[in-house]
Amino acid sequence: KEDDVAMLELSSESERKVYFAVRRAEREAYASSLFATGNFFLNAPRPAAKSDNTKDARVYVESGNGMRGGASTLTYMQSLLVATRAGSALKWSESKFEDPMPFDAAMKKAQQQLEKSLTLTRSLSNTDLEDGTNDGGDPHNLKAAYILRSLACVYSETKDYLYATGLFGSVERTFMHHYGSDSTELLDLFSLQEQYQRQIGATREGEQTFKKMKRIVDVRRGLGVL
Repeated sequence: KEDDVAMLELSSESERKVYFAVRRAEREAYASSLFATGNFFLNAPRPAAKSDNTKDARVYVESGNGMRGGASTLTYMQSLLVATRAGSALKWSESKFEDPMPFDAAMKKAQQQLEKSLTLTRSLSNTDLEDGTNDGGDPHNLKAAYILRSLACVYSETKDYLYATGLFGSVERTFMHHYGSDSTELLDLFSLQEQYQRQIGATREGEQTFKKMKRIVDVRRGLGVL
């Protein structure tokens, strides 16, 4: 803040524009790095369930059996800036840690990094004014929605139903605003949500989400794009 004030007082208008453009780019890059790091931890290998209760099983597991555990199915969210398959067991076994990071600790780390990225991303929304001030933010911030999608998956794995459901709903509204009601982006989002709902036994909610998915599939098949 002190540096910003000094630039406002001592620099010409053109220099101020360059200065704030650079500062914005730096903050956007940092927010993206936090997002990528959060997704890295989100892709930690899923361990076997601690009990025979299916509600304790992991949700997004490559093997399709959350009781056994396995690699994450969310690697497509992973930024190539970090690794192409950061969620694989091989990547994690090659890490510098002598002992594997506990899954709960990885999810906590993912949550922390994603929340920091979300806060910074929202603070940058609509900061196009020359003095670097924020004029209120964008309720349909698309980058924030992708961060919220990852956070929803974190809360799904930690079985926090209220938070996960609320975040999925928020992302749905933003994706619908940007991509439309028949988009593959919404189809992917509903797939993540439906998988979670069925895992925890929310059968009725899962059926409702599945109907949303089926409608999109039917529409896109009718258009010849699926």
